[in-house]
Amino acid sequence: PECLSALTELEGPLVENCADGLDNDGDGWPDAADPDCVWGTAEVGYGWTQCNDGVDNDGDRMIDGDDRQCTSAWIDSEAGTIGNCNDGLDNDGDGWADAADPDCRRGNAEVGLSQRACNDGWDNDGDGLIDALDPQCLEGWDNNETR
Repeated sequence: PECLSALTELEGPLVENCADGLDNDGDGWPDAADPDCVWGTAEVGYGWTQCNDGVDNDGDRMIDGDDRQCTSAWIDSEAGTIGNCNDGLDNDGDGWADAADPDCRRGNAEVGLSQRACNDGWDNDGDGLIDALDPQCLEGWDNNETR
């Protein structure tokens, strides 16, 4: 495995960076947790699963190893099964469903209102529109209804 493929210029014995305690390729998975190392090559980039592809597949603003649903680089779904955060419904009636709901981003389930101005159940700017119904609230994480 000295030459990884005809598509790369990386040659030579690269297996040594699979035991240095670092995430050498920046995919969120160091050493033995990285599928690259398990296959006996080296940490050289992104893999083929959703939890190791460099993309925010579930839209929660977290990628691969930083996504709470990715407990392993081998998992092929960033959507996970955390509570009701992947069912397409606004389960807590706050106007934000699934990944758009701040509750889901914190790793819980859709359980209610947060302390963010655009997800607190109040008409913070006095225009008669609350949270997701207010056009100034672009997302549930916004903390300003008064733009």
